[in-house]
Amino acid sequence: MEFRFQEPARDFSDGLQVLRDYHDSLLAKGAELLHCVAALQDQGATKTNAQRAVGLHLYFTRANHLHHQDEEKGLFPLIFERSILLDGMMERLILDHQEIEAAWTLVAPILAAPESRPVTAEIREAAAAFEKLQRDHLTRENEDFLPKVEELVRTDERKNLGVNLAGIRGVQPLYKRDRKPITA
Repeated sequence: MEFRFQEPARDFSDGLQVLRDYHDSLLAKGAELLHCVAALQDQGATKTNAQRAVGLHLYFTRANHLHHQDEEKGLFPLIFERSILLDGMMERLILDHQEIEAAWTLVAPILAAPESRPVTAEIREAAAAFEKLQRDHLTRENEDFLPKVEELVRTDERKNLGVNLAGIRGVQPLYKRDRKPITA
């Protein structure tokens, strides 16, 4: 079986929508992660459980990194110093990114090689802690941060942000006849 990262963003015509697409995907995969770790603990590293674990490892390793880069290198510089409130929120979100990355290092090894050792209660707790950090962070962004950002960012800036986010991935946006970017 070949494992490949599936890009959560539908297209890059609107950078803020790219962020929302990632949020939706990360939340869904977080729930899947909890089910997978529970299955690994209860049933062991069956072929199905092991494949699911490795797929989740690939997904989170790539998606978390990309999403954090999207915000820290794409969005945050765009809105920096436009609002004292948003500047404070960005500082907190960057700290969240560091906490999420640290929590991921506790979970990643078991998902990368699920047959290497049994899932213990401690590993299951680490997975739950990672998922909760991520969910709380994304909820805060969706409910508090992004609505304020959407009030500040113009349509042309959203398009440029989308191009920048495609660039973070090394993707050159292509345009259909309607001039909406799509990825190759």
